[in-house]
Amino acid sequence: MSFTMLTEAQIVANLIDTYSSLVTATDDINPGSVERSAFEAFAQELKRLYAYAGQSAAETQKLAVYSMFSFNLLPAQAAYTMVTLSATTAPTSDVTIPSGTTVGVPGTSIQYKTPAVMMWPSGSTSFSARVVCTQTGTVGNVRANTITQLVTPISGLQNVTVTNPKAVISGTNLETEDQRANRWQQWVNSLHRGDDRAILYGAKSTKLIDSYGFISEQVMKAQLVQGSGSNTVYIDNGTYDTSTDLLNQCQQVMNGYVDSNGVRQIGYKAAGIPTTAQIAPLQSVNISVKVSPDTGYTFAMIQQSVIDSITNLVQSLDVGDTLTMNDLNLAIGNTPGVLNFSITTPTADTVPAAGTLLQLGANQPSVTSM
Repeated sequence: MSFTMLTEAQIVANLIDTYSSLVTATDDINPGSVERSAFEAFAQELKRLYAYAGQSAAETQKLAVYSMFSFNLLPAQAAYTMVTLSATTAPTSDVTIPSGTTVGVPGTSIQYKTPAVMMWPSGSTSFSARVVCTQTGTVGNVRANTITQLVTPISGLQNVTVTNPKAVISGTNLETEDQRANRWQQWVNSLHRGDDRAILYGAKSTKLIDSYGFISEQVMKAQLVQGSGSNTVYIDNGTYDTSTDLLNQCQQVMNGYVDSNGVRQIGYKAAGIPTTAQIAPLQSVNISVKVSPDTGYTFAMIQQSVIDSITNLVQSLDVGDTLTMNDLNLAIGNTPGVLNFSITTPTADTVPAAGTLLQLGANQPSVTSM
């Protein structure tokens, strides 16, 4: 028998019926009477108890299902990014960058380490290195050009500087229950494999694990583009610098493979239909805005906030997503301290080609005073 939650009126009616059957004479139980008010007060509390019991039962059932399928909350993940190391003089021979070489954000405890041994090529005054935050969570998500401290000296090179040309956005906190519920639905939809939803789920499950046990890179964004007899899934790692290692791993996930434990992992593509993984090409979008501050604010106080609002909007776009003028207006207009603004560029929605990911152009966005 299914459980049916009674309404407050039904509870009051049942209480009155039971009370009337137990006593030979009753006082006034019409609406507004003292006796009826007592029943109504009790009914309100019982109604709350019903709601709590129903909610608890639903949560218990959901957790039981998660436990049955070992569908645990995703742990917090450390942020990763590419940093640019520069030296005043190019080395005359290859220089080893040891695993664990550390860089950081000055004045903070936020640091990043190289997950593997890398080689700085001879004759080059700059070198790009992938680094992983030493702390998990969004603490490692920082603005562009803030990772400027070389904590570990590099033997064989002098006057080395470091920076992160792009903002770091890959760190994630412990998954919430709502996020797990959404992922559960996506996982259920992917079980049969082969269709659009399954392929996208498989692509976004692709990740690389570094020597420290952290996720050093993973597919954060993806779009499936269907062709005549074949499909292409375009991917990005969330920081616009997807490696060929991640691309190759995604292709394995699509096709199916045997893991390091000898266990066969079933692919996500439909049988007989080739699905090729490709790194999403990038399309730069230039954004220029003029703003005026509200009372109690100065332009200097709001400029960086507006830049952050625009940056966060563009970084939230998935592969193939359009940057709409409506979203851009909302992002700027909802920034605290902004009284008025005008958008110089773009003048219309920015629609990327299929499989293409929008990113901010160099030195963008431009935010000036009205």
